[in-house]
Amino acid sequence: MLAYPLRLAPFGGKSFLVERPPFDVWGLIKNPMVLMVGLSVGGMLLVQFVDLEEMQRQLAREQAGGTATAASATQQRSSKSKSKEHASDLDDDHVGDEAATERERKAPSSSSSTSAKVKKRQ
Repeated sequence: MLAYPLRLAPFGGKSFLVERPPFDVWGLIKNPMVLMVGLSVGGMLLVQFVDLEEMQRQLAREQAGGTATAASATQQRSSKSKSKEHASDLDDDHVGDEAATERERKAPSSSSSTSAKVKKRQ
């Protein structure tokens, strides 16, 4: 039989408290929120040192000289696509005007303001 009280010896101690890691500056700098704020503030501070007049002169020289940088080539492409979209919008508006005039022919009792709007568009 077993003797009472039981005599048991511990194998090791339990650590219920976790030691806090020391402060790490790199951990703070690598934080995505700190990076975004730092880049935004840094960009705002750097803009103060940009000479806008010189940038405009250089842009005018590039456009006059015909030397296209990647940025100006992209701007030219986007302006061409916008002009094509605008032209297609105008064609669509014209088709709508034809339909409106056709409706007016079928129903002459419609308001005169609609016909005035159609005439203004043409």
